[in-house]
Amino acid sequence: MGFNSTLTTERIVKESVTERELYKENNWVNHLIKNQLNDELLLRAQLGNKEFKTLNNLNSQVCIIEMESFNKENSYVGNNYPDAVHYSKIVRSVFEQHSFRPFMTMQNQRLVILAFDLFPTKTRKEQLAKKEKLQLISNQIDTILNRDECEKIRVFMGVSSSYKGFESSYYSYDEASKAIFLKFFFKSSIIFYDDLGAFQILLNLYEKEMLQSYVLRHLGPLIEEDQKKNSDLLKTLKIYLERNGSKQSAADELHIVRQSLYYRLEKIKELLGEDFMGIQNRLALQLAFQAYELLKFEAN
Repeated sequence: MGFNSTLTTERIVKESVTERELYKENNWVNHLIKNQLNDELLLRAQLGNKEFKTLNNLNSQVCIIEMESFNKENSYVGNNYPDAVHYSKIVRSVFEQHSFRPFMTMQNQRLVILAFDLFPTKTRKEQLAKKEKLQLISNQIDTILNRDECEKIRVFMGVSSSYKGFESSYYSYDEASKAIFLKFFFKSSIIFYDDLGAFQILLNLYEKEMLQSYVLRHLGPLIEEDQKKNSDLLKTLKIYLERNGSKQSAADELHIVRQSLYYRLEKIKELLGEDFMGIQNRLALQLAFQAYELLKFEAN
C-alpha cells in the first residue's frame, strides 16, 4: 500500500469516527431538549465527569437555526445527511470561534445548538455584548453558507434566555422554538426570546380560541365599525397608544388634521367606554393588539 493510500485510509477512518461521535451527540442532545434525559449519570457518561462539572456551572442557551432556500423547492439540513453534517461542522466552528462550547442535534430543516458560554456574563453591559456576539455569529454563518452555495440561502436563528447548566435545556429549547416561530413577523434574521415582550405571554398561553375571544372582547367594536363603515378606528387607536396618547404625534403619523383625530377618538370612546385610556384598560388594549397581530400572522 502506497503512502497516499495510507493517508486516504486514515482520513476515512477519522471521518468515520467523527461521524459516529456526531451521531451520538445528535441523539443525546435531542433527548435532553425533549426532557427525555433526566439522569445526570448518563450525561456524565457522555461528556466525562470533568467536562460535565465545568459546563454545568456555566450559562447555556439554545439556538435554533433554520436555513431556507430562496427557491422554495429546495431544502437544507436534515433531508440529506452528508449536507447536514457539512452545515453542522460550519456552525460548530463559528460558535467555537466566539468562545462557546456547542452541542448539536438535527431536526428536519433545523439545527438545534445547546451553547455554553465559556466566558460568563454578569453585568447588563456584558449581556448586551453577548447578544451582539450572537448576532455576529448569525451573520458569519450566513456569509459562509452563501459563499459556499450556488444559490442564496436565508439563515434564521432563534435564541432562548440564558440558564445555568443542563437542567433547563428543555425550557431553553421551548423558548428558542417560540422565537424562531416569529422570524417572519419580526422580519429579522435573529430573534431573541428576551426581546419578545408581550408575545412571551401570548405564546405561553396560546390557544387560538382564547386569543380570538380576548381580541373580540377588547377590540371587537372597533373591528365591526371599521368593517361596516370602512373607517380607520382600529389603526387610529393603535397609533394613539403607540404615541402614548399624544394627539399631535398621532395625527402626524396618521397624516390627518387634529380635528379629524378628535372625531375618531370620540367615536372610539363611544364604542369602548369613557375610560378606555385608563391604566388598566390601556394595558389590556395593548395586549389585545399584540394578540390580534399574532392571529393575523398565523393566518398568513
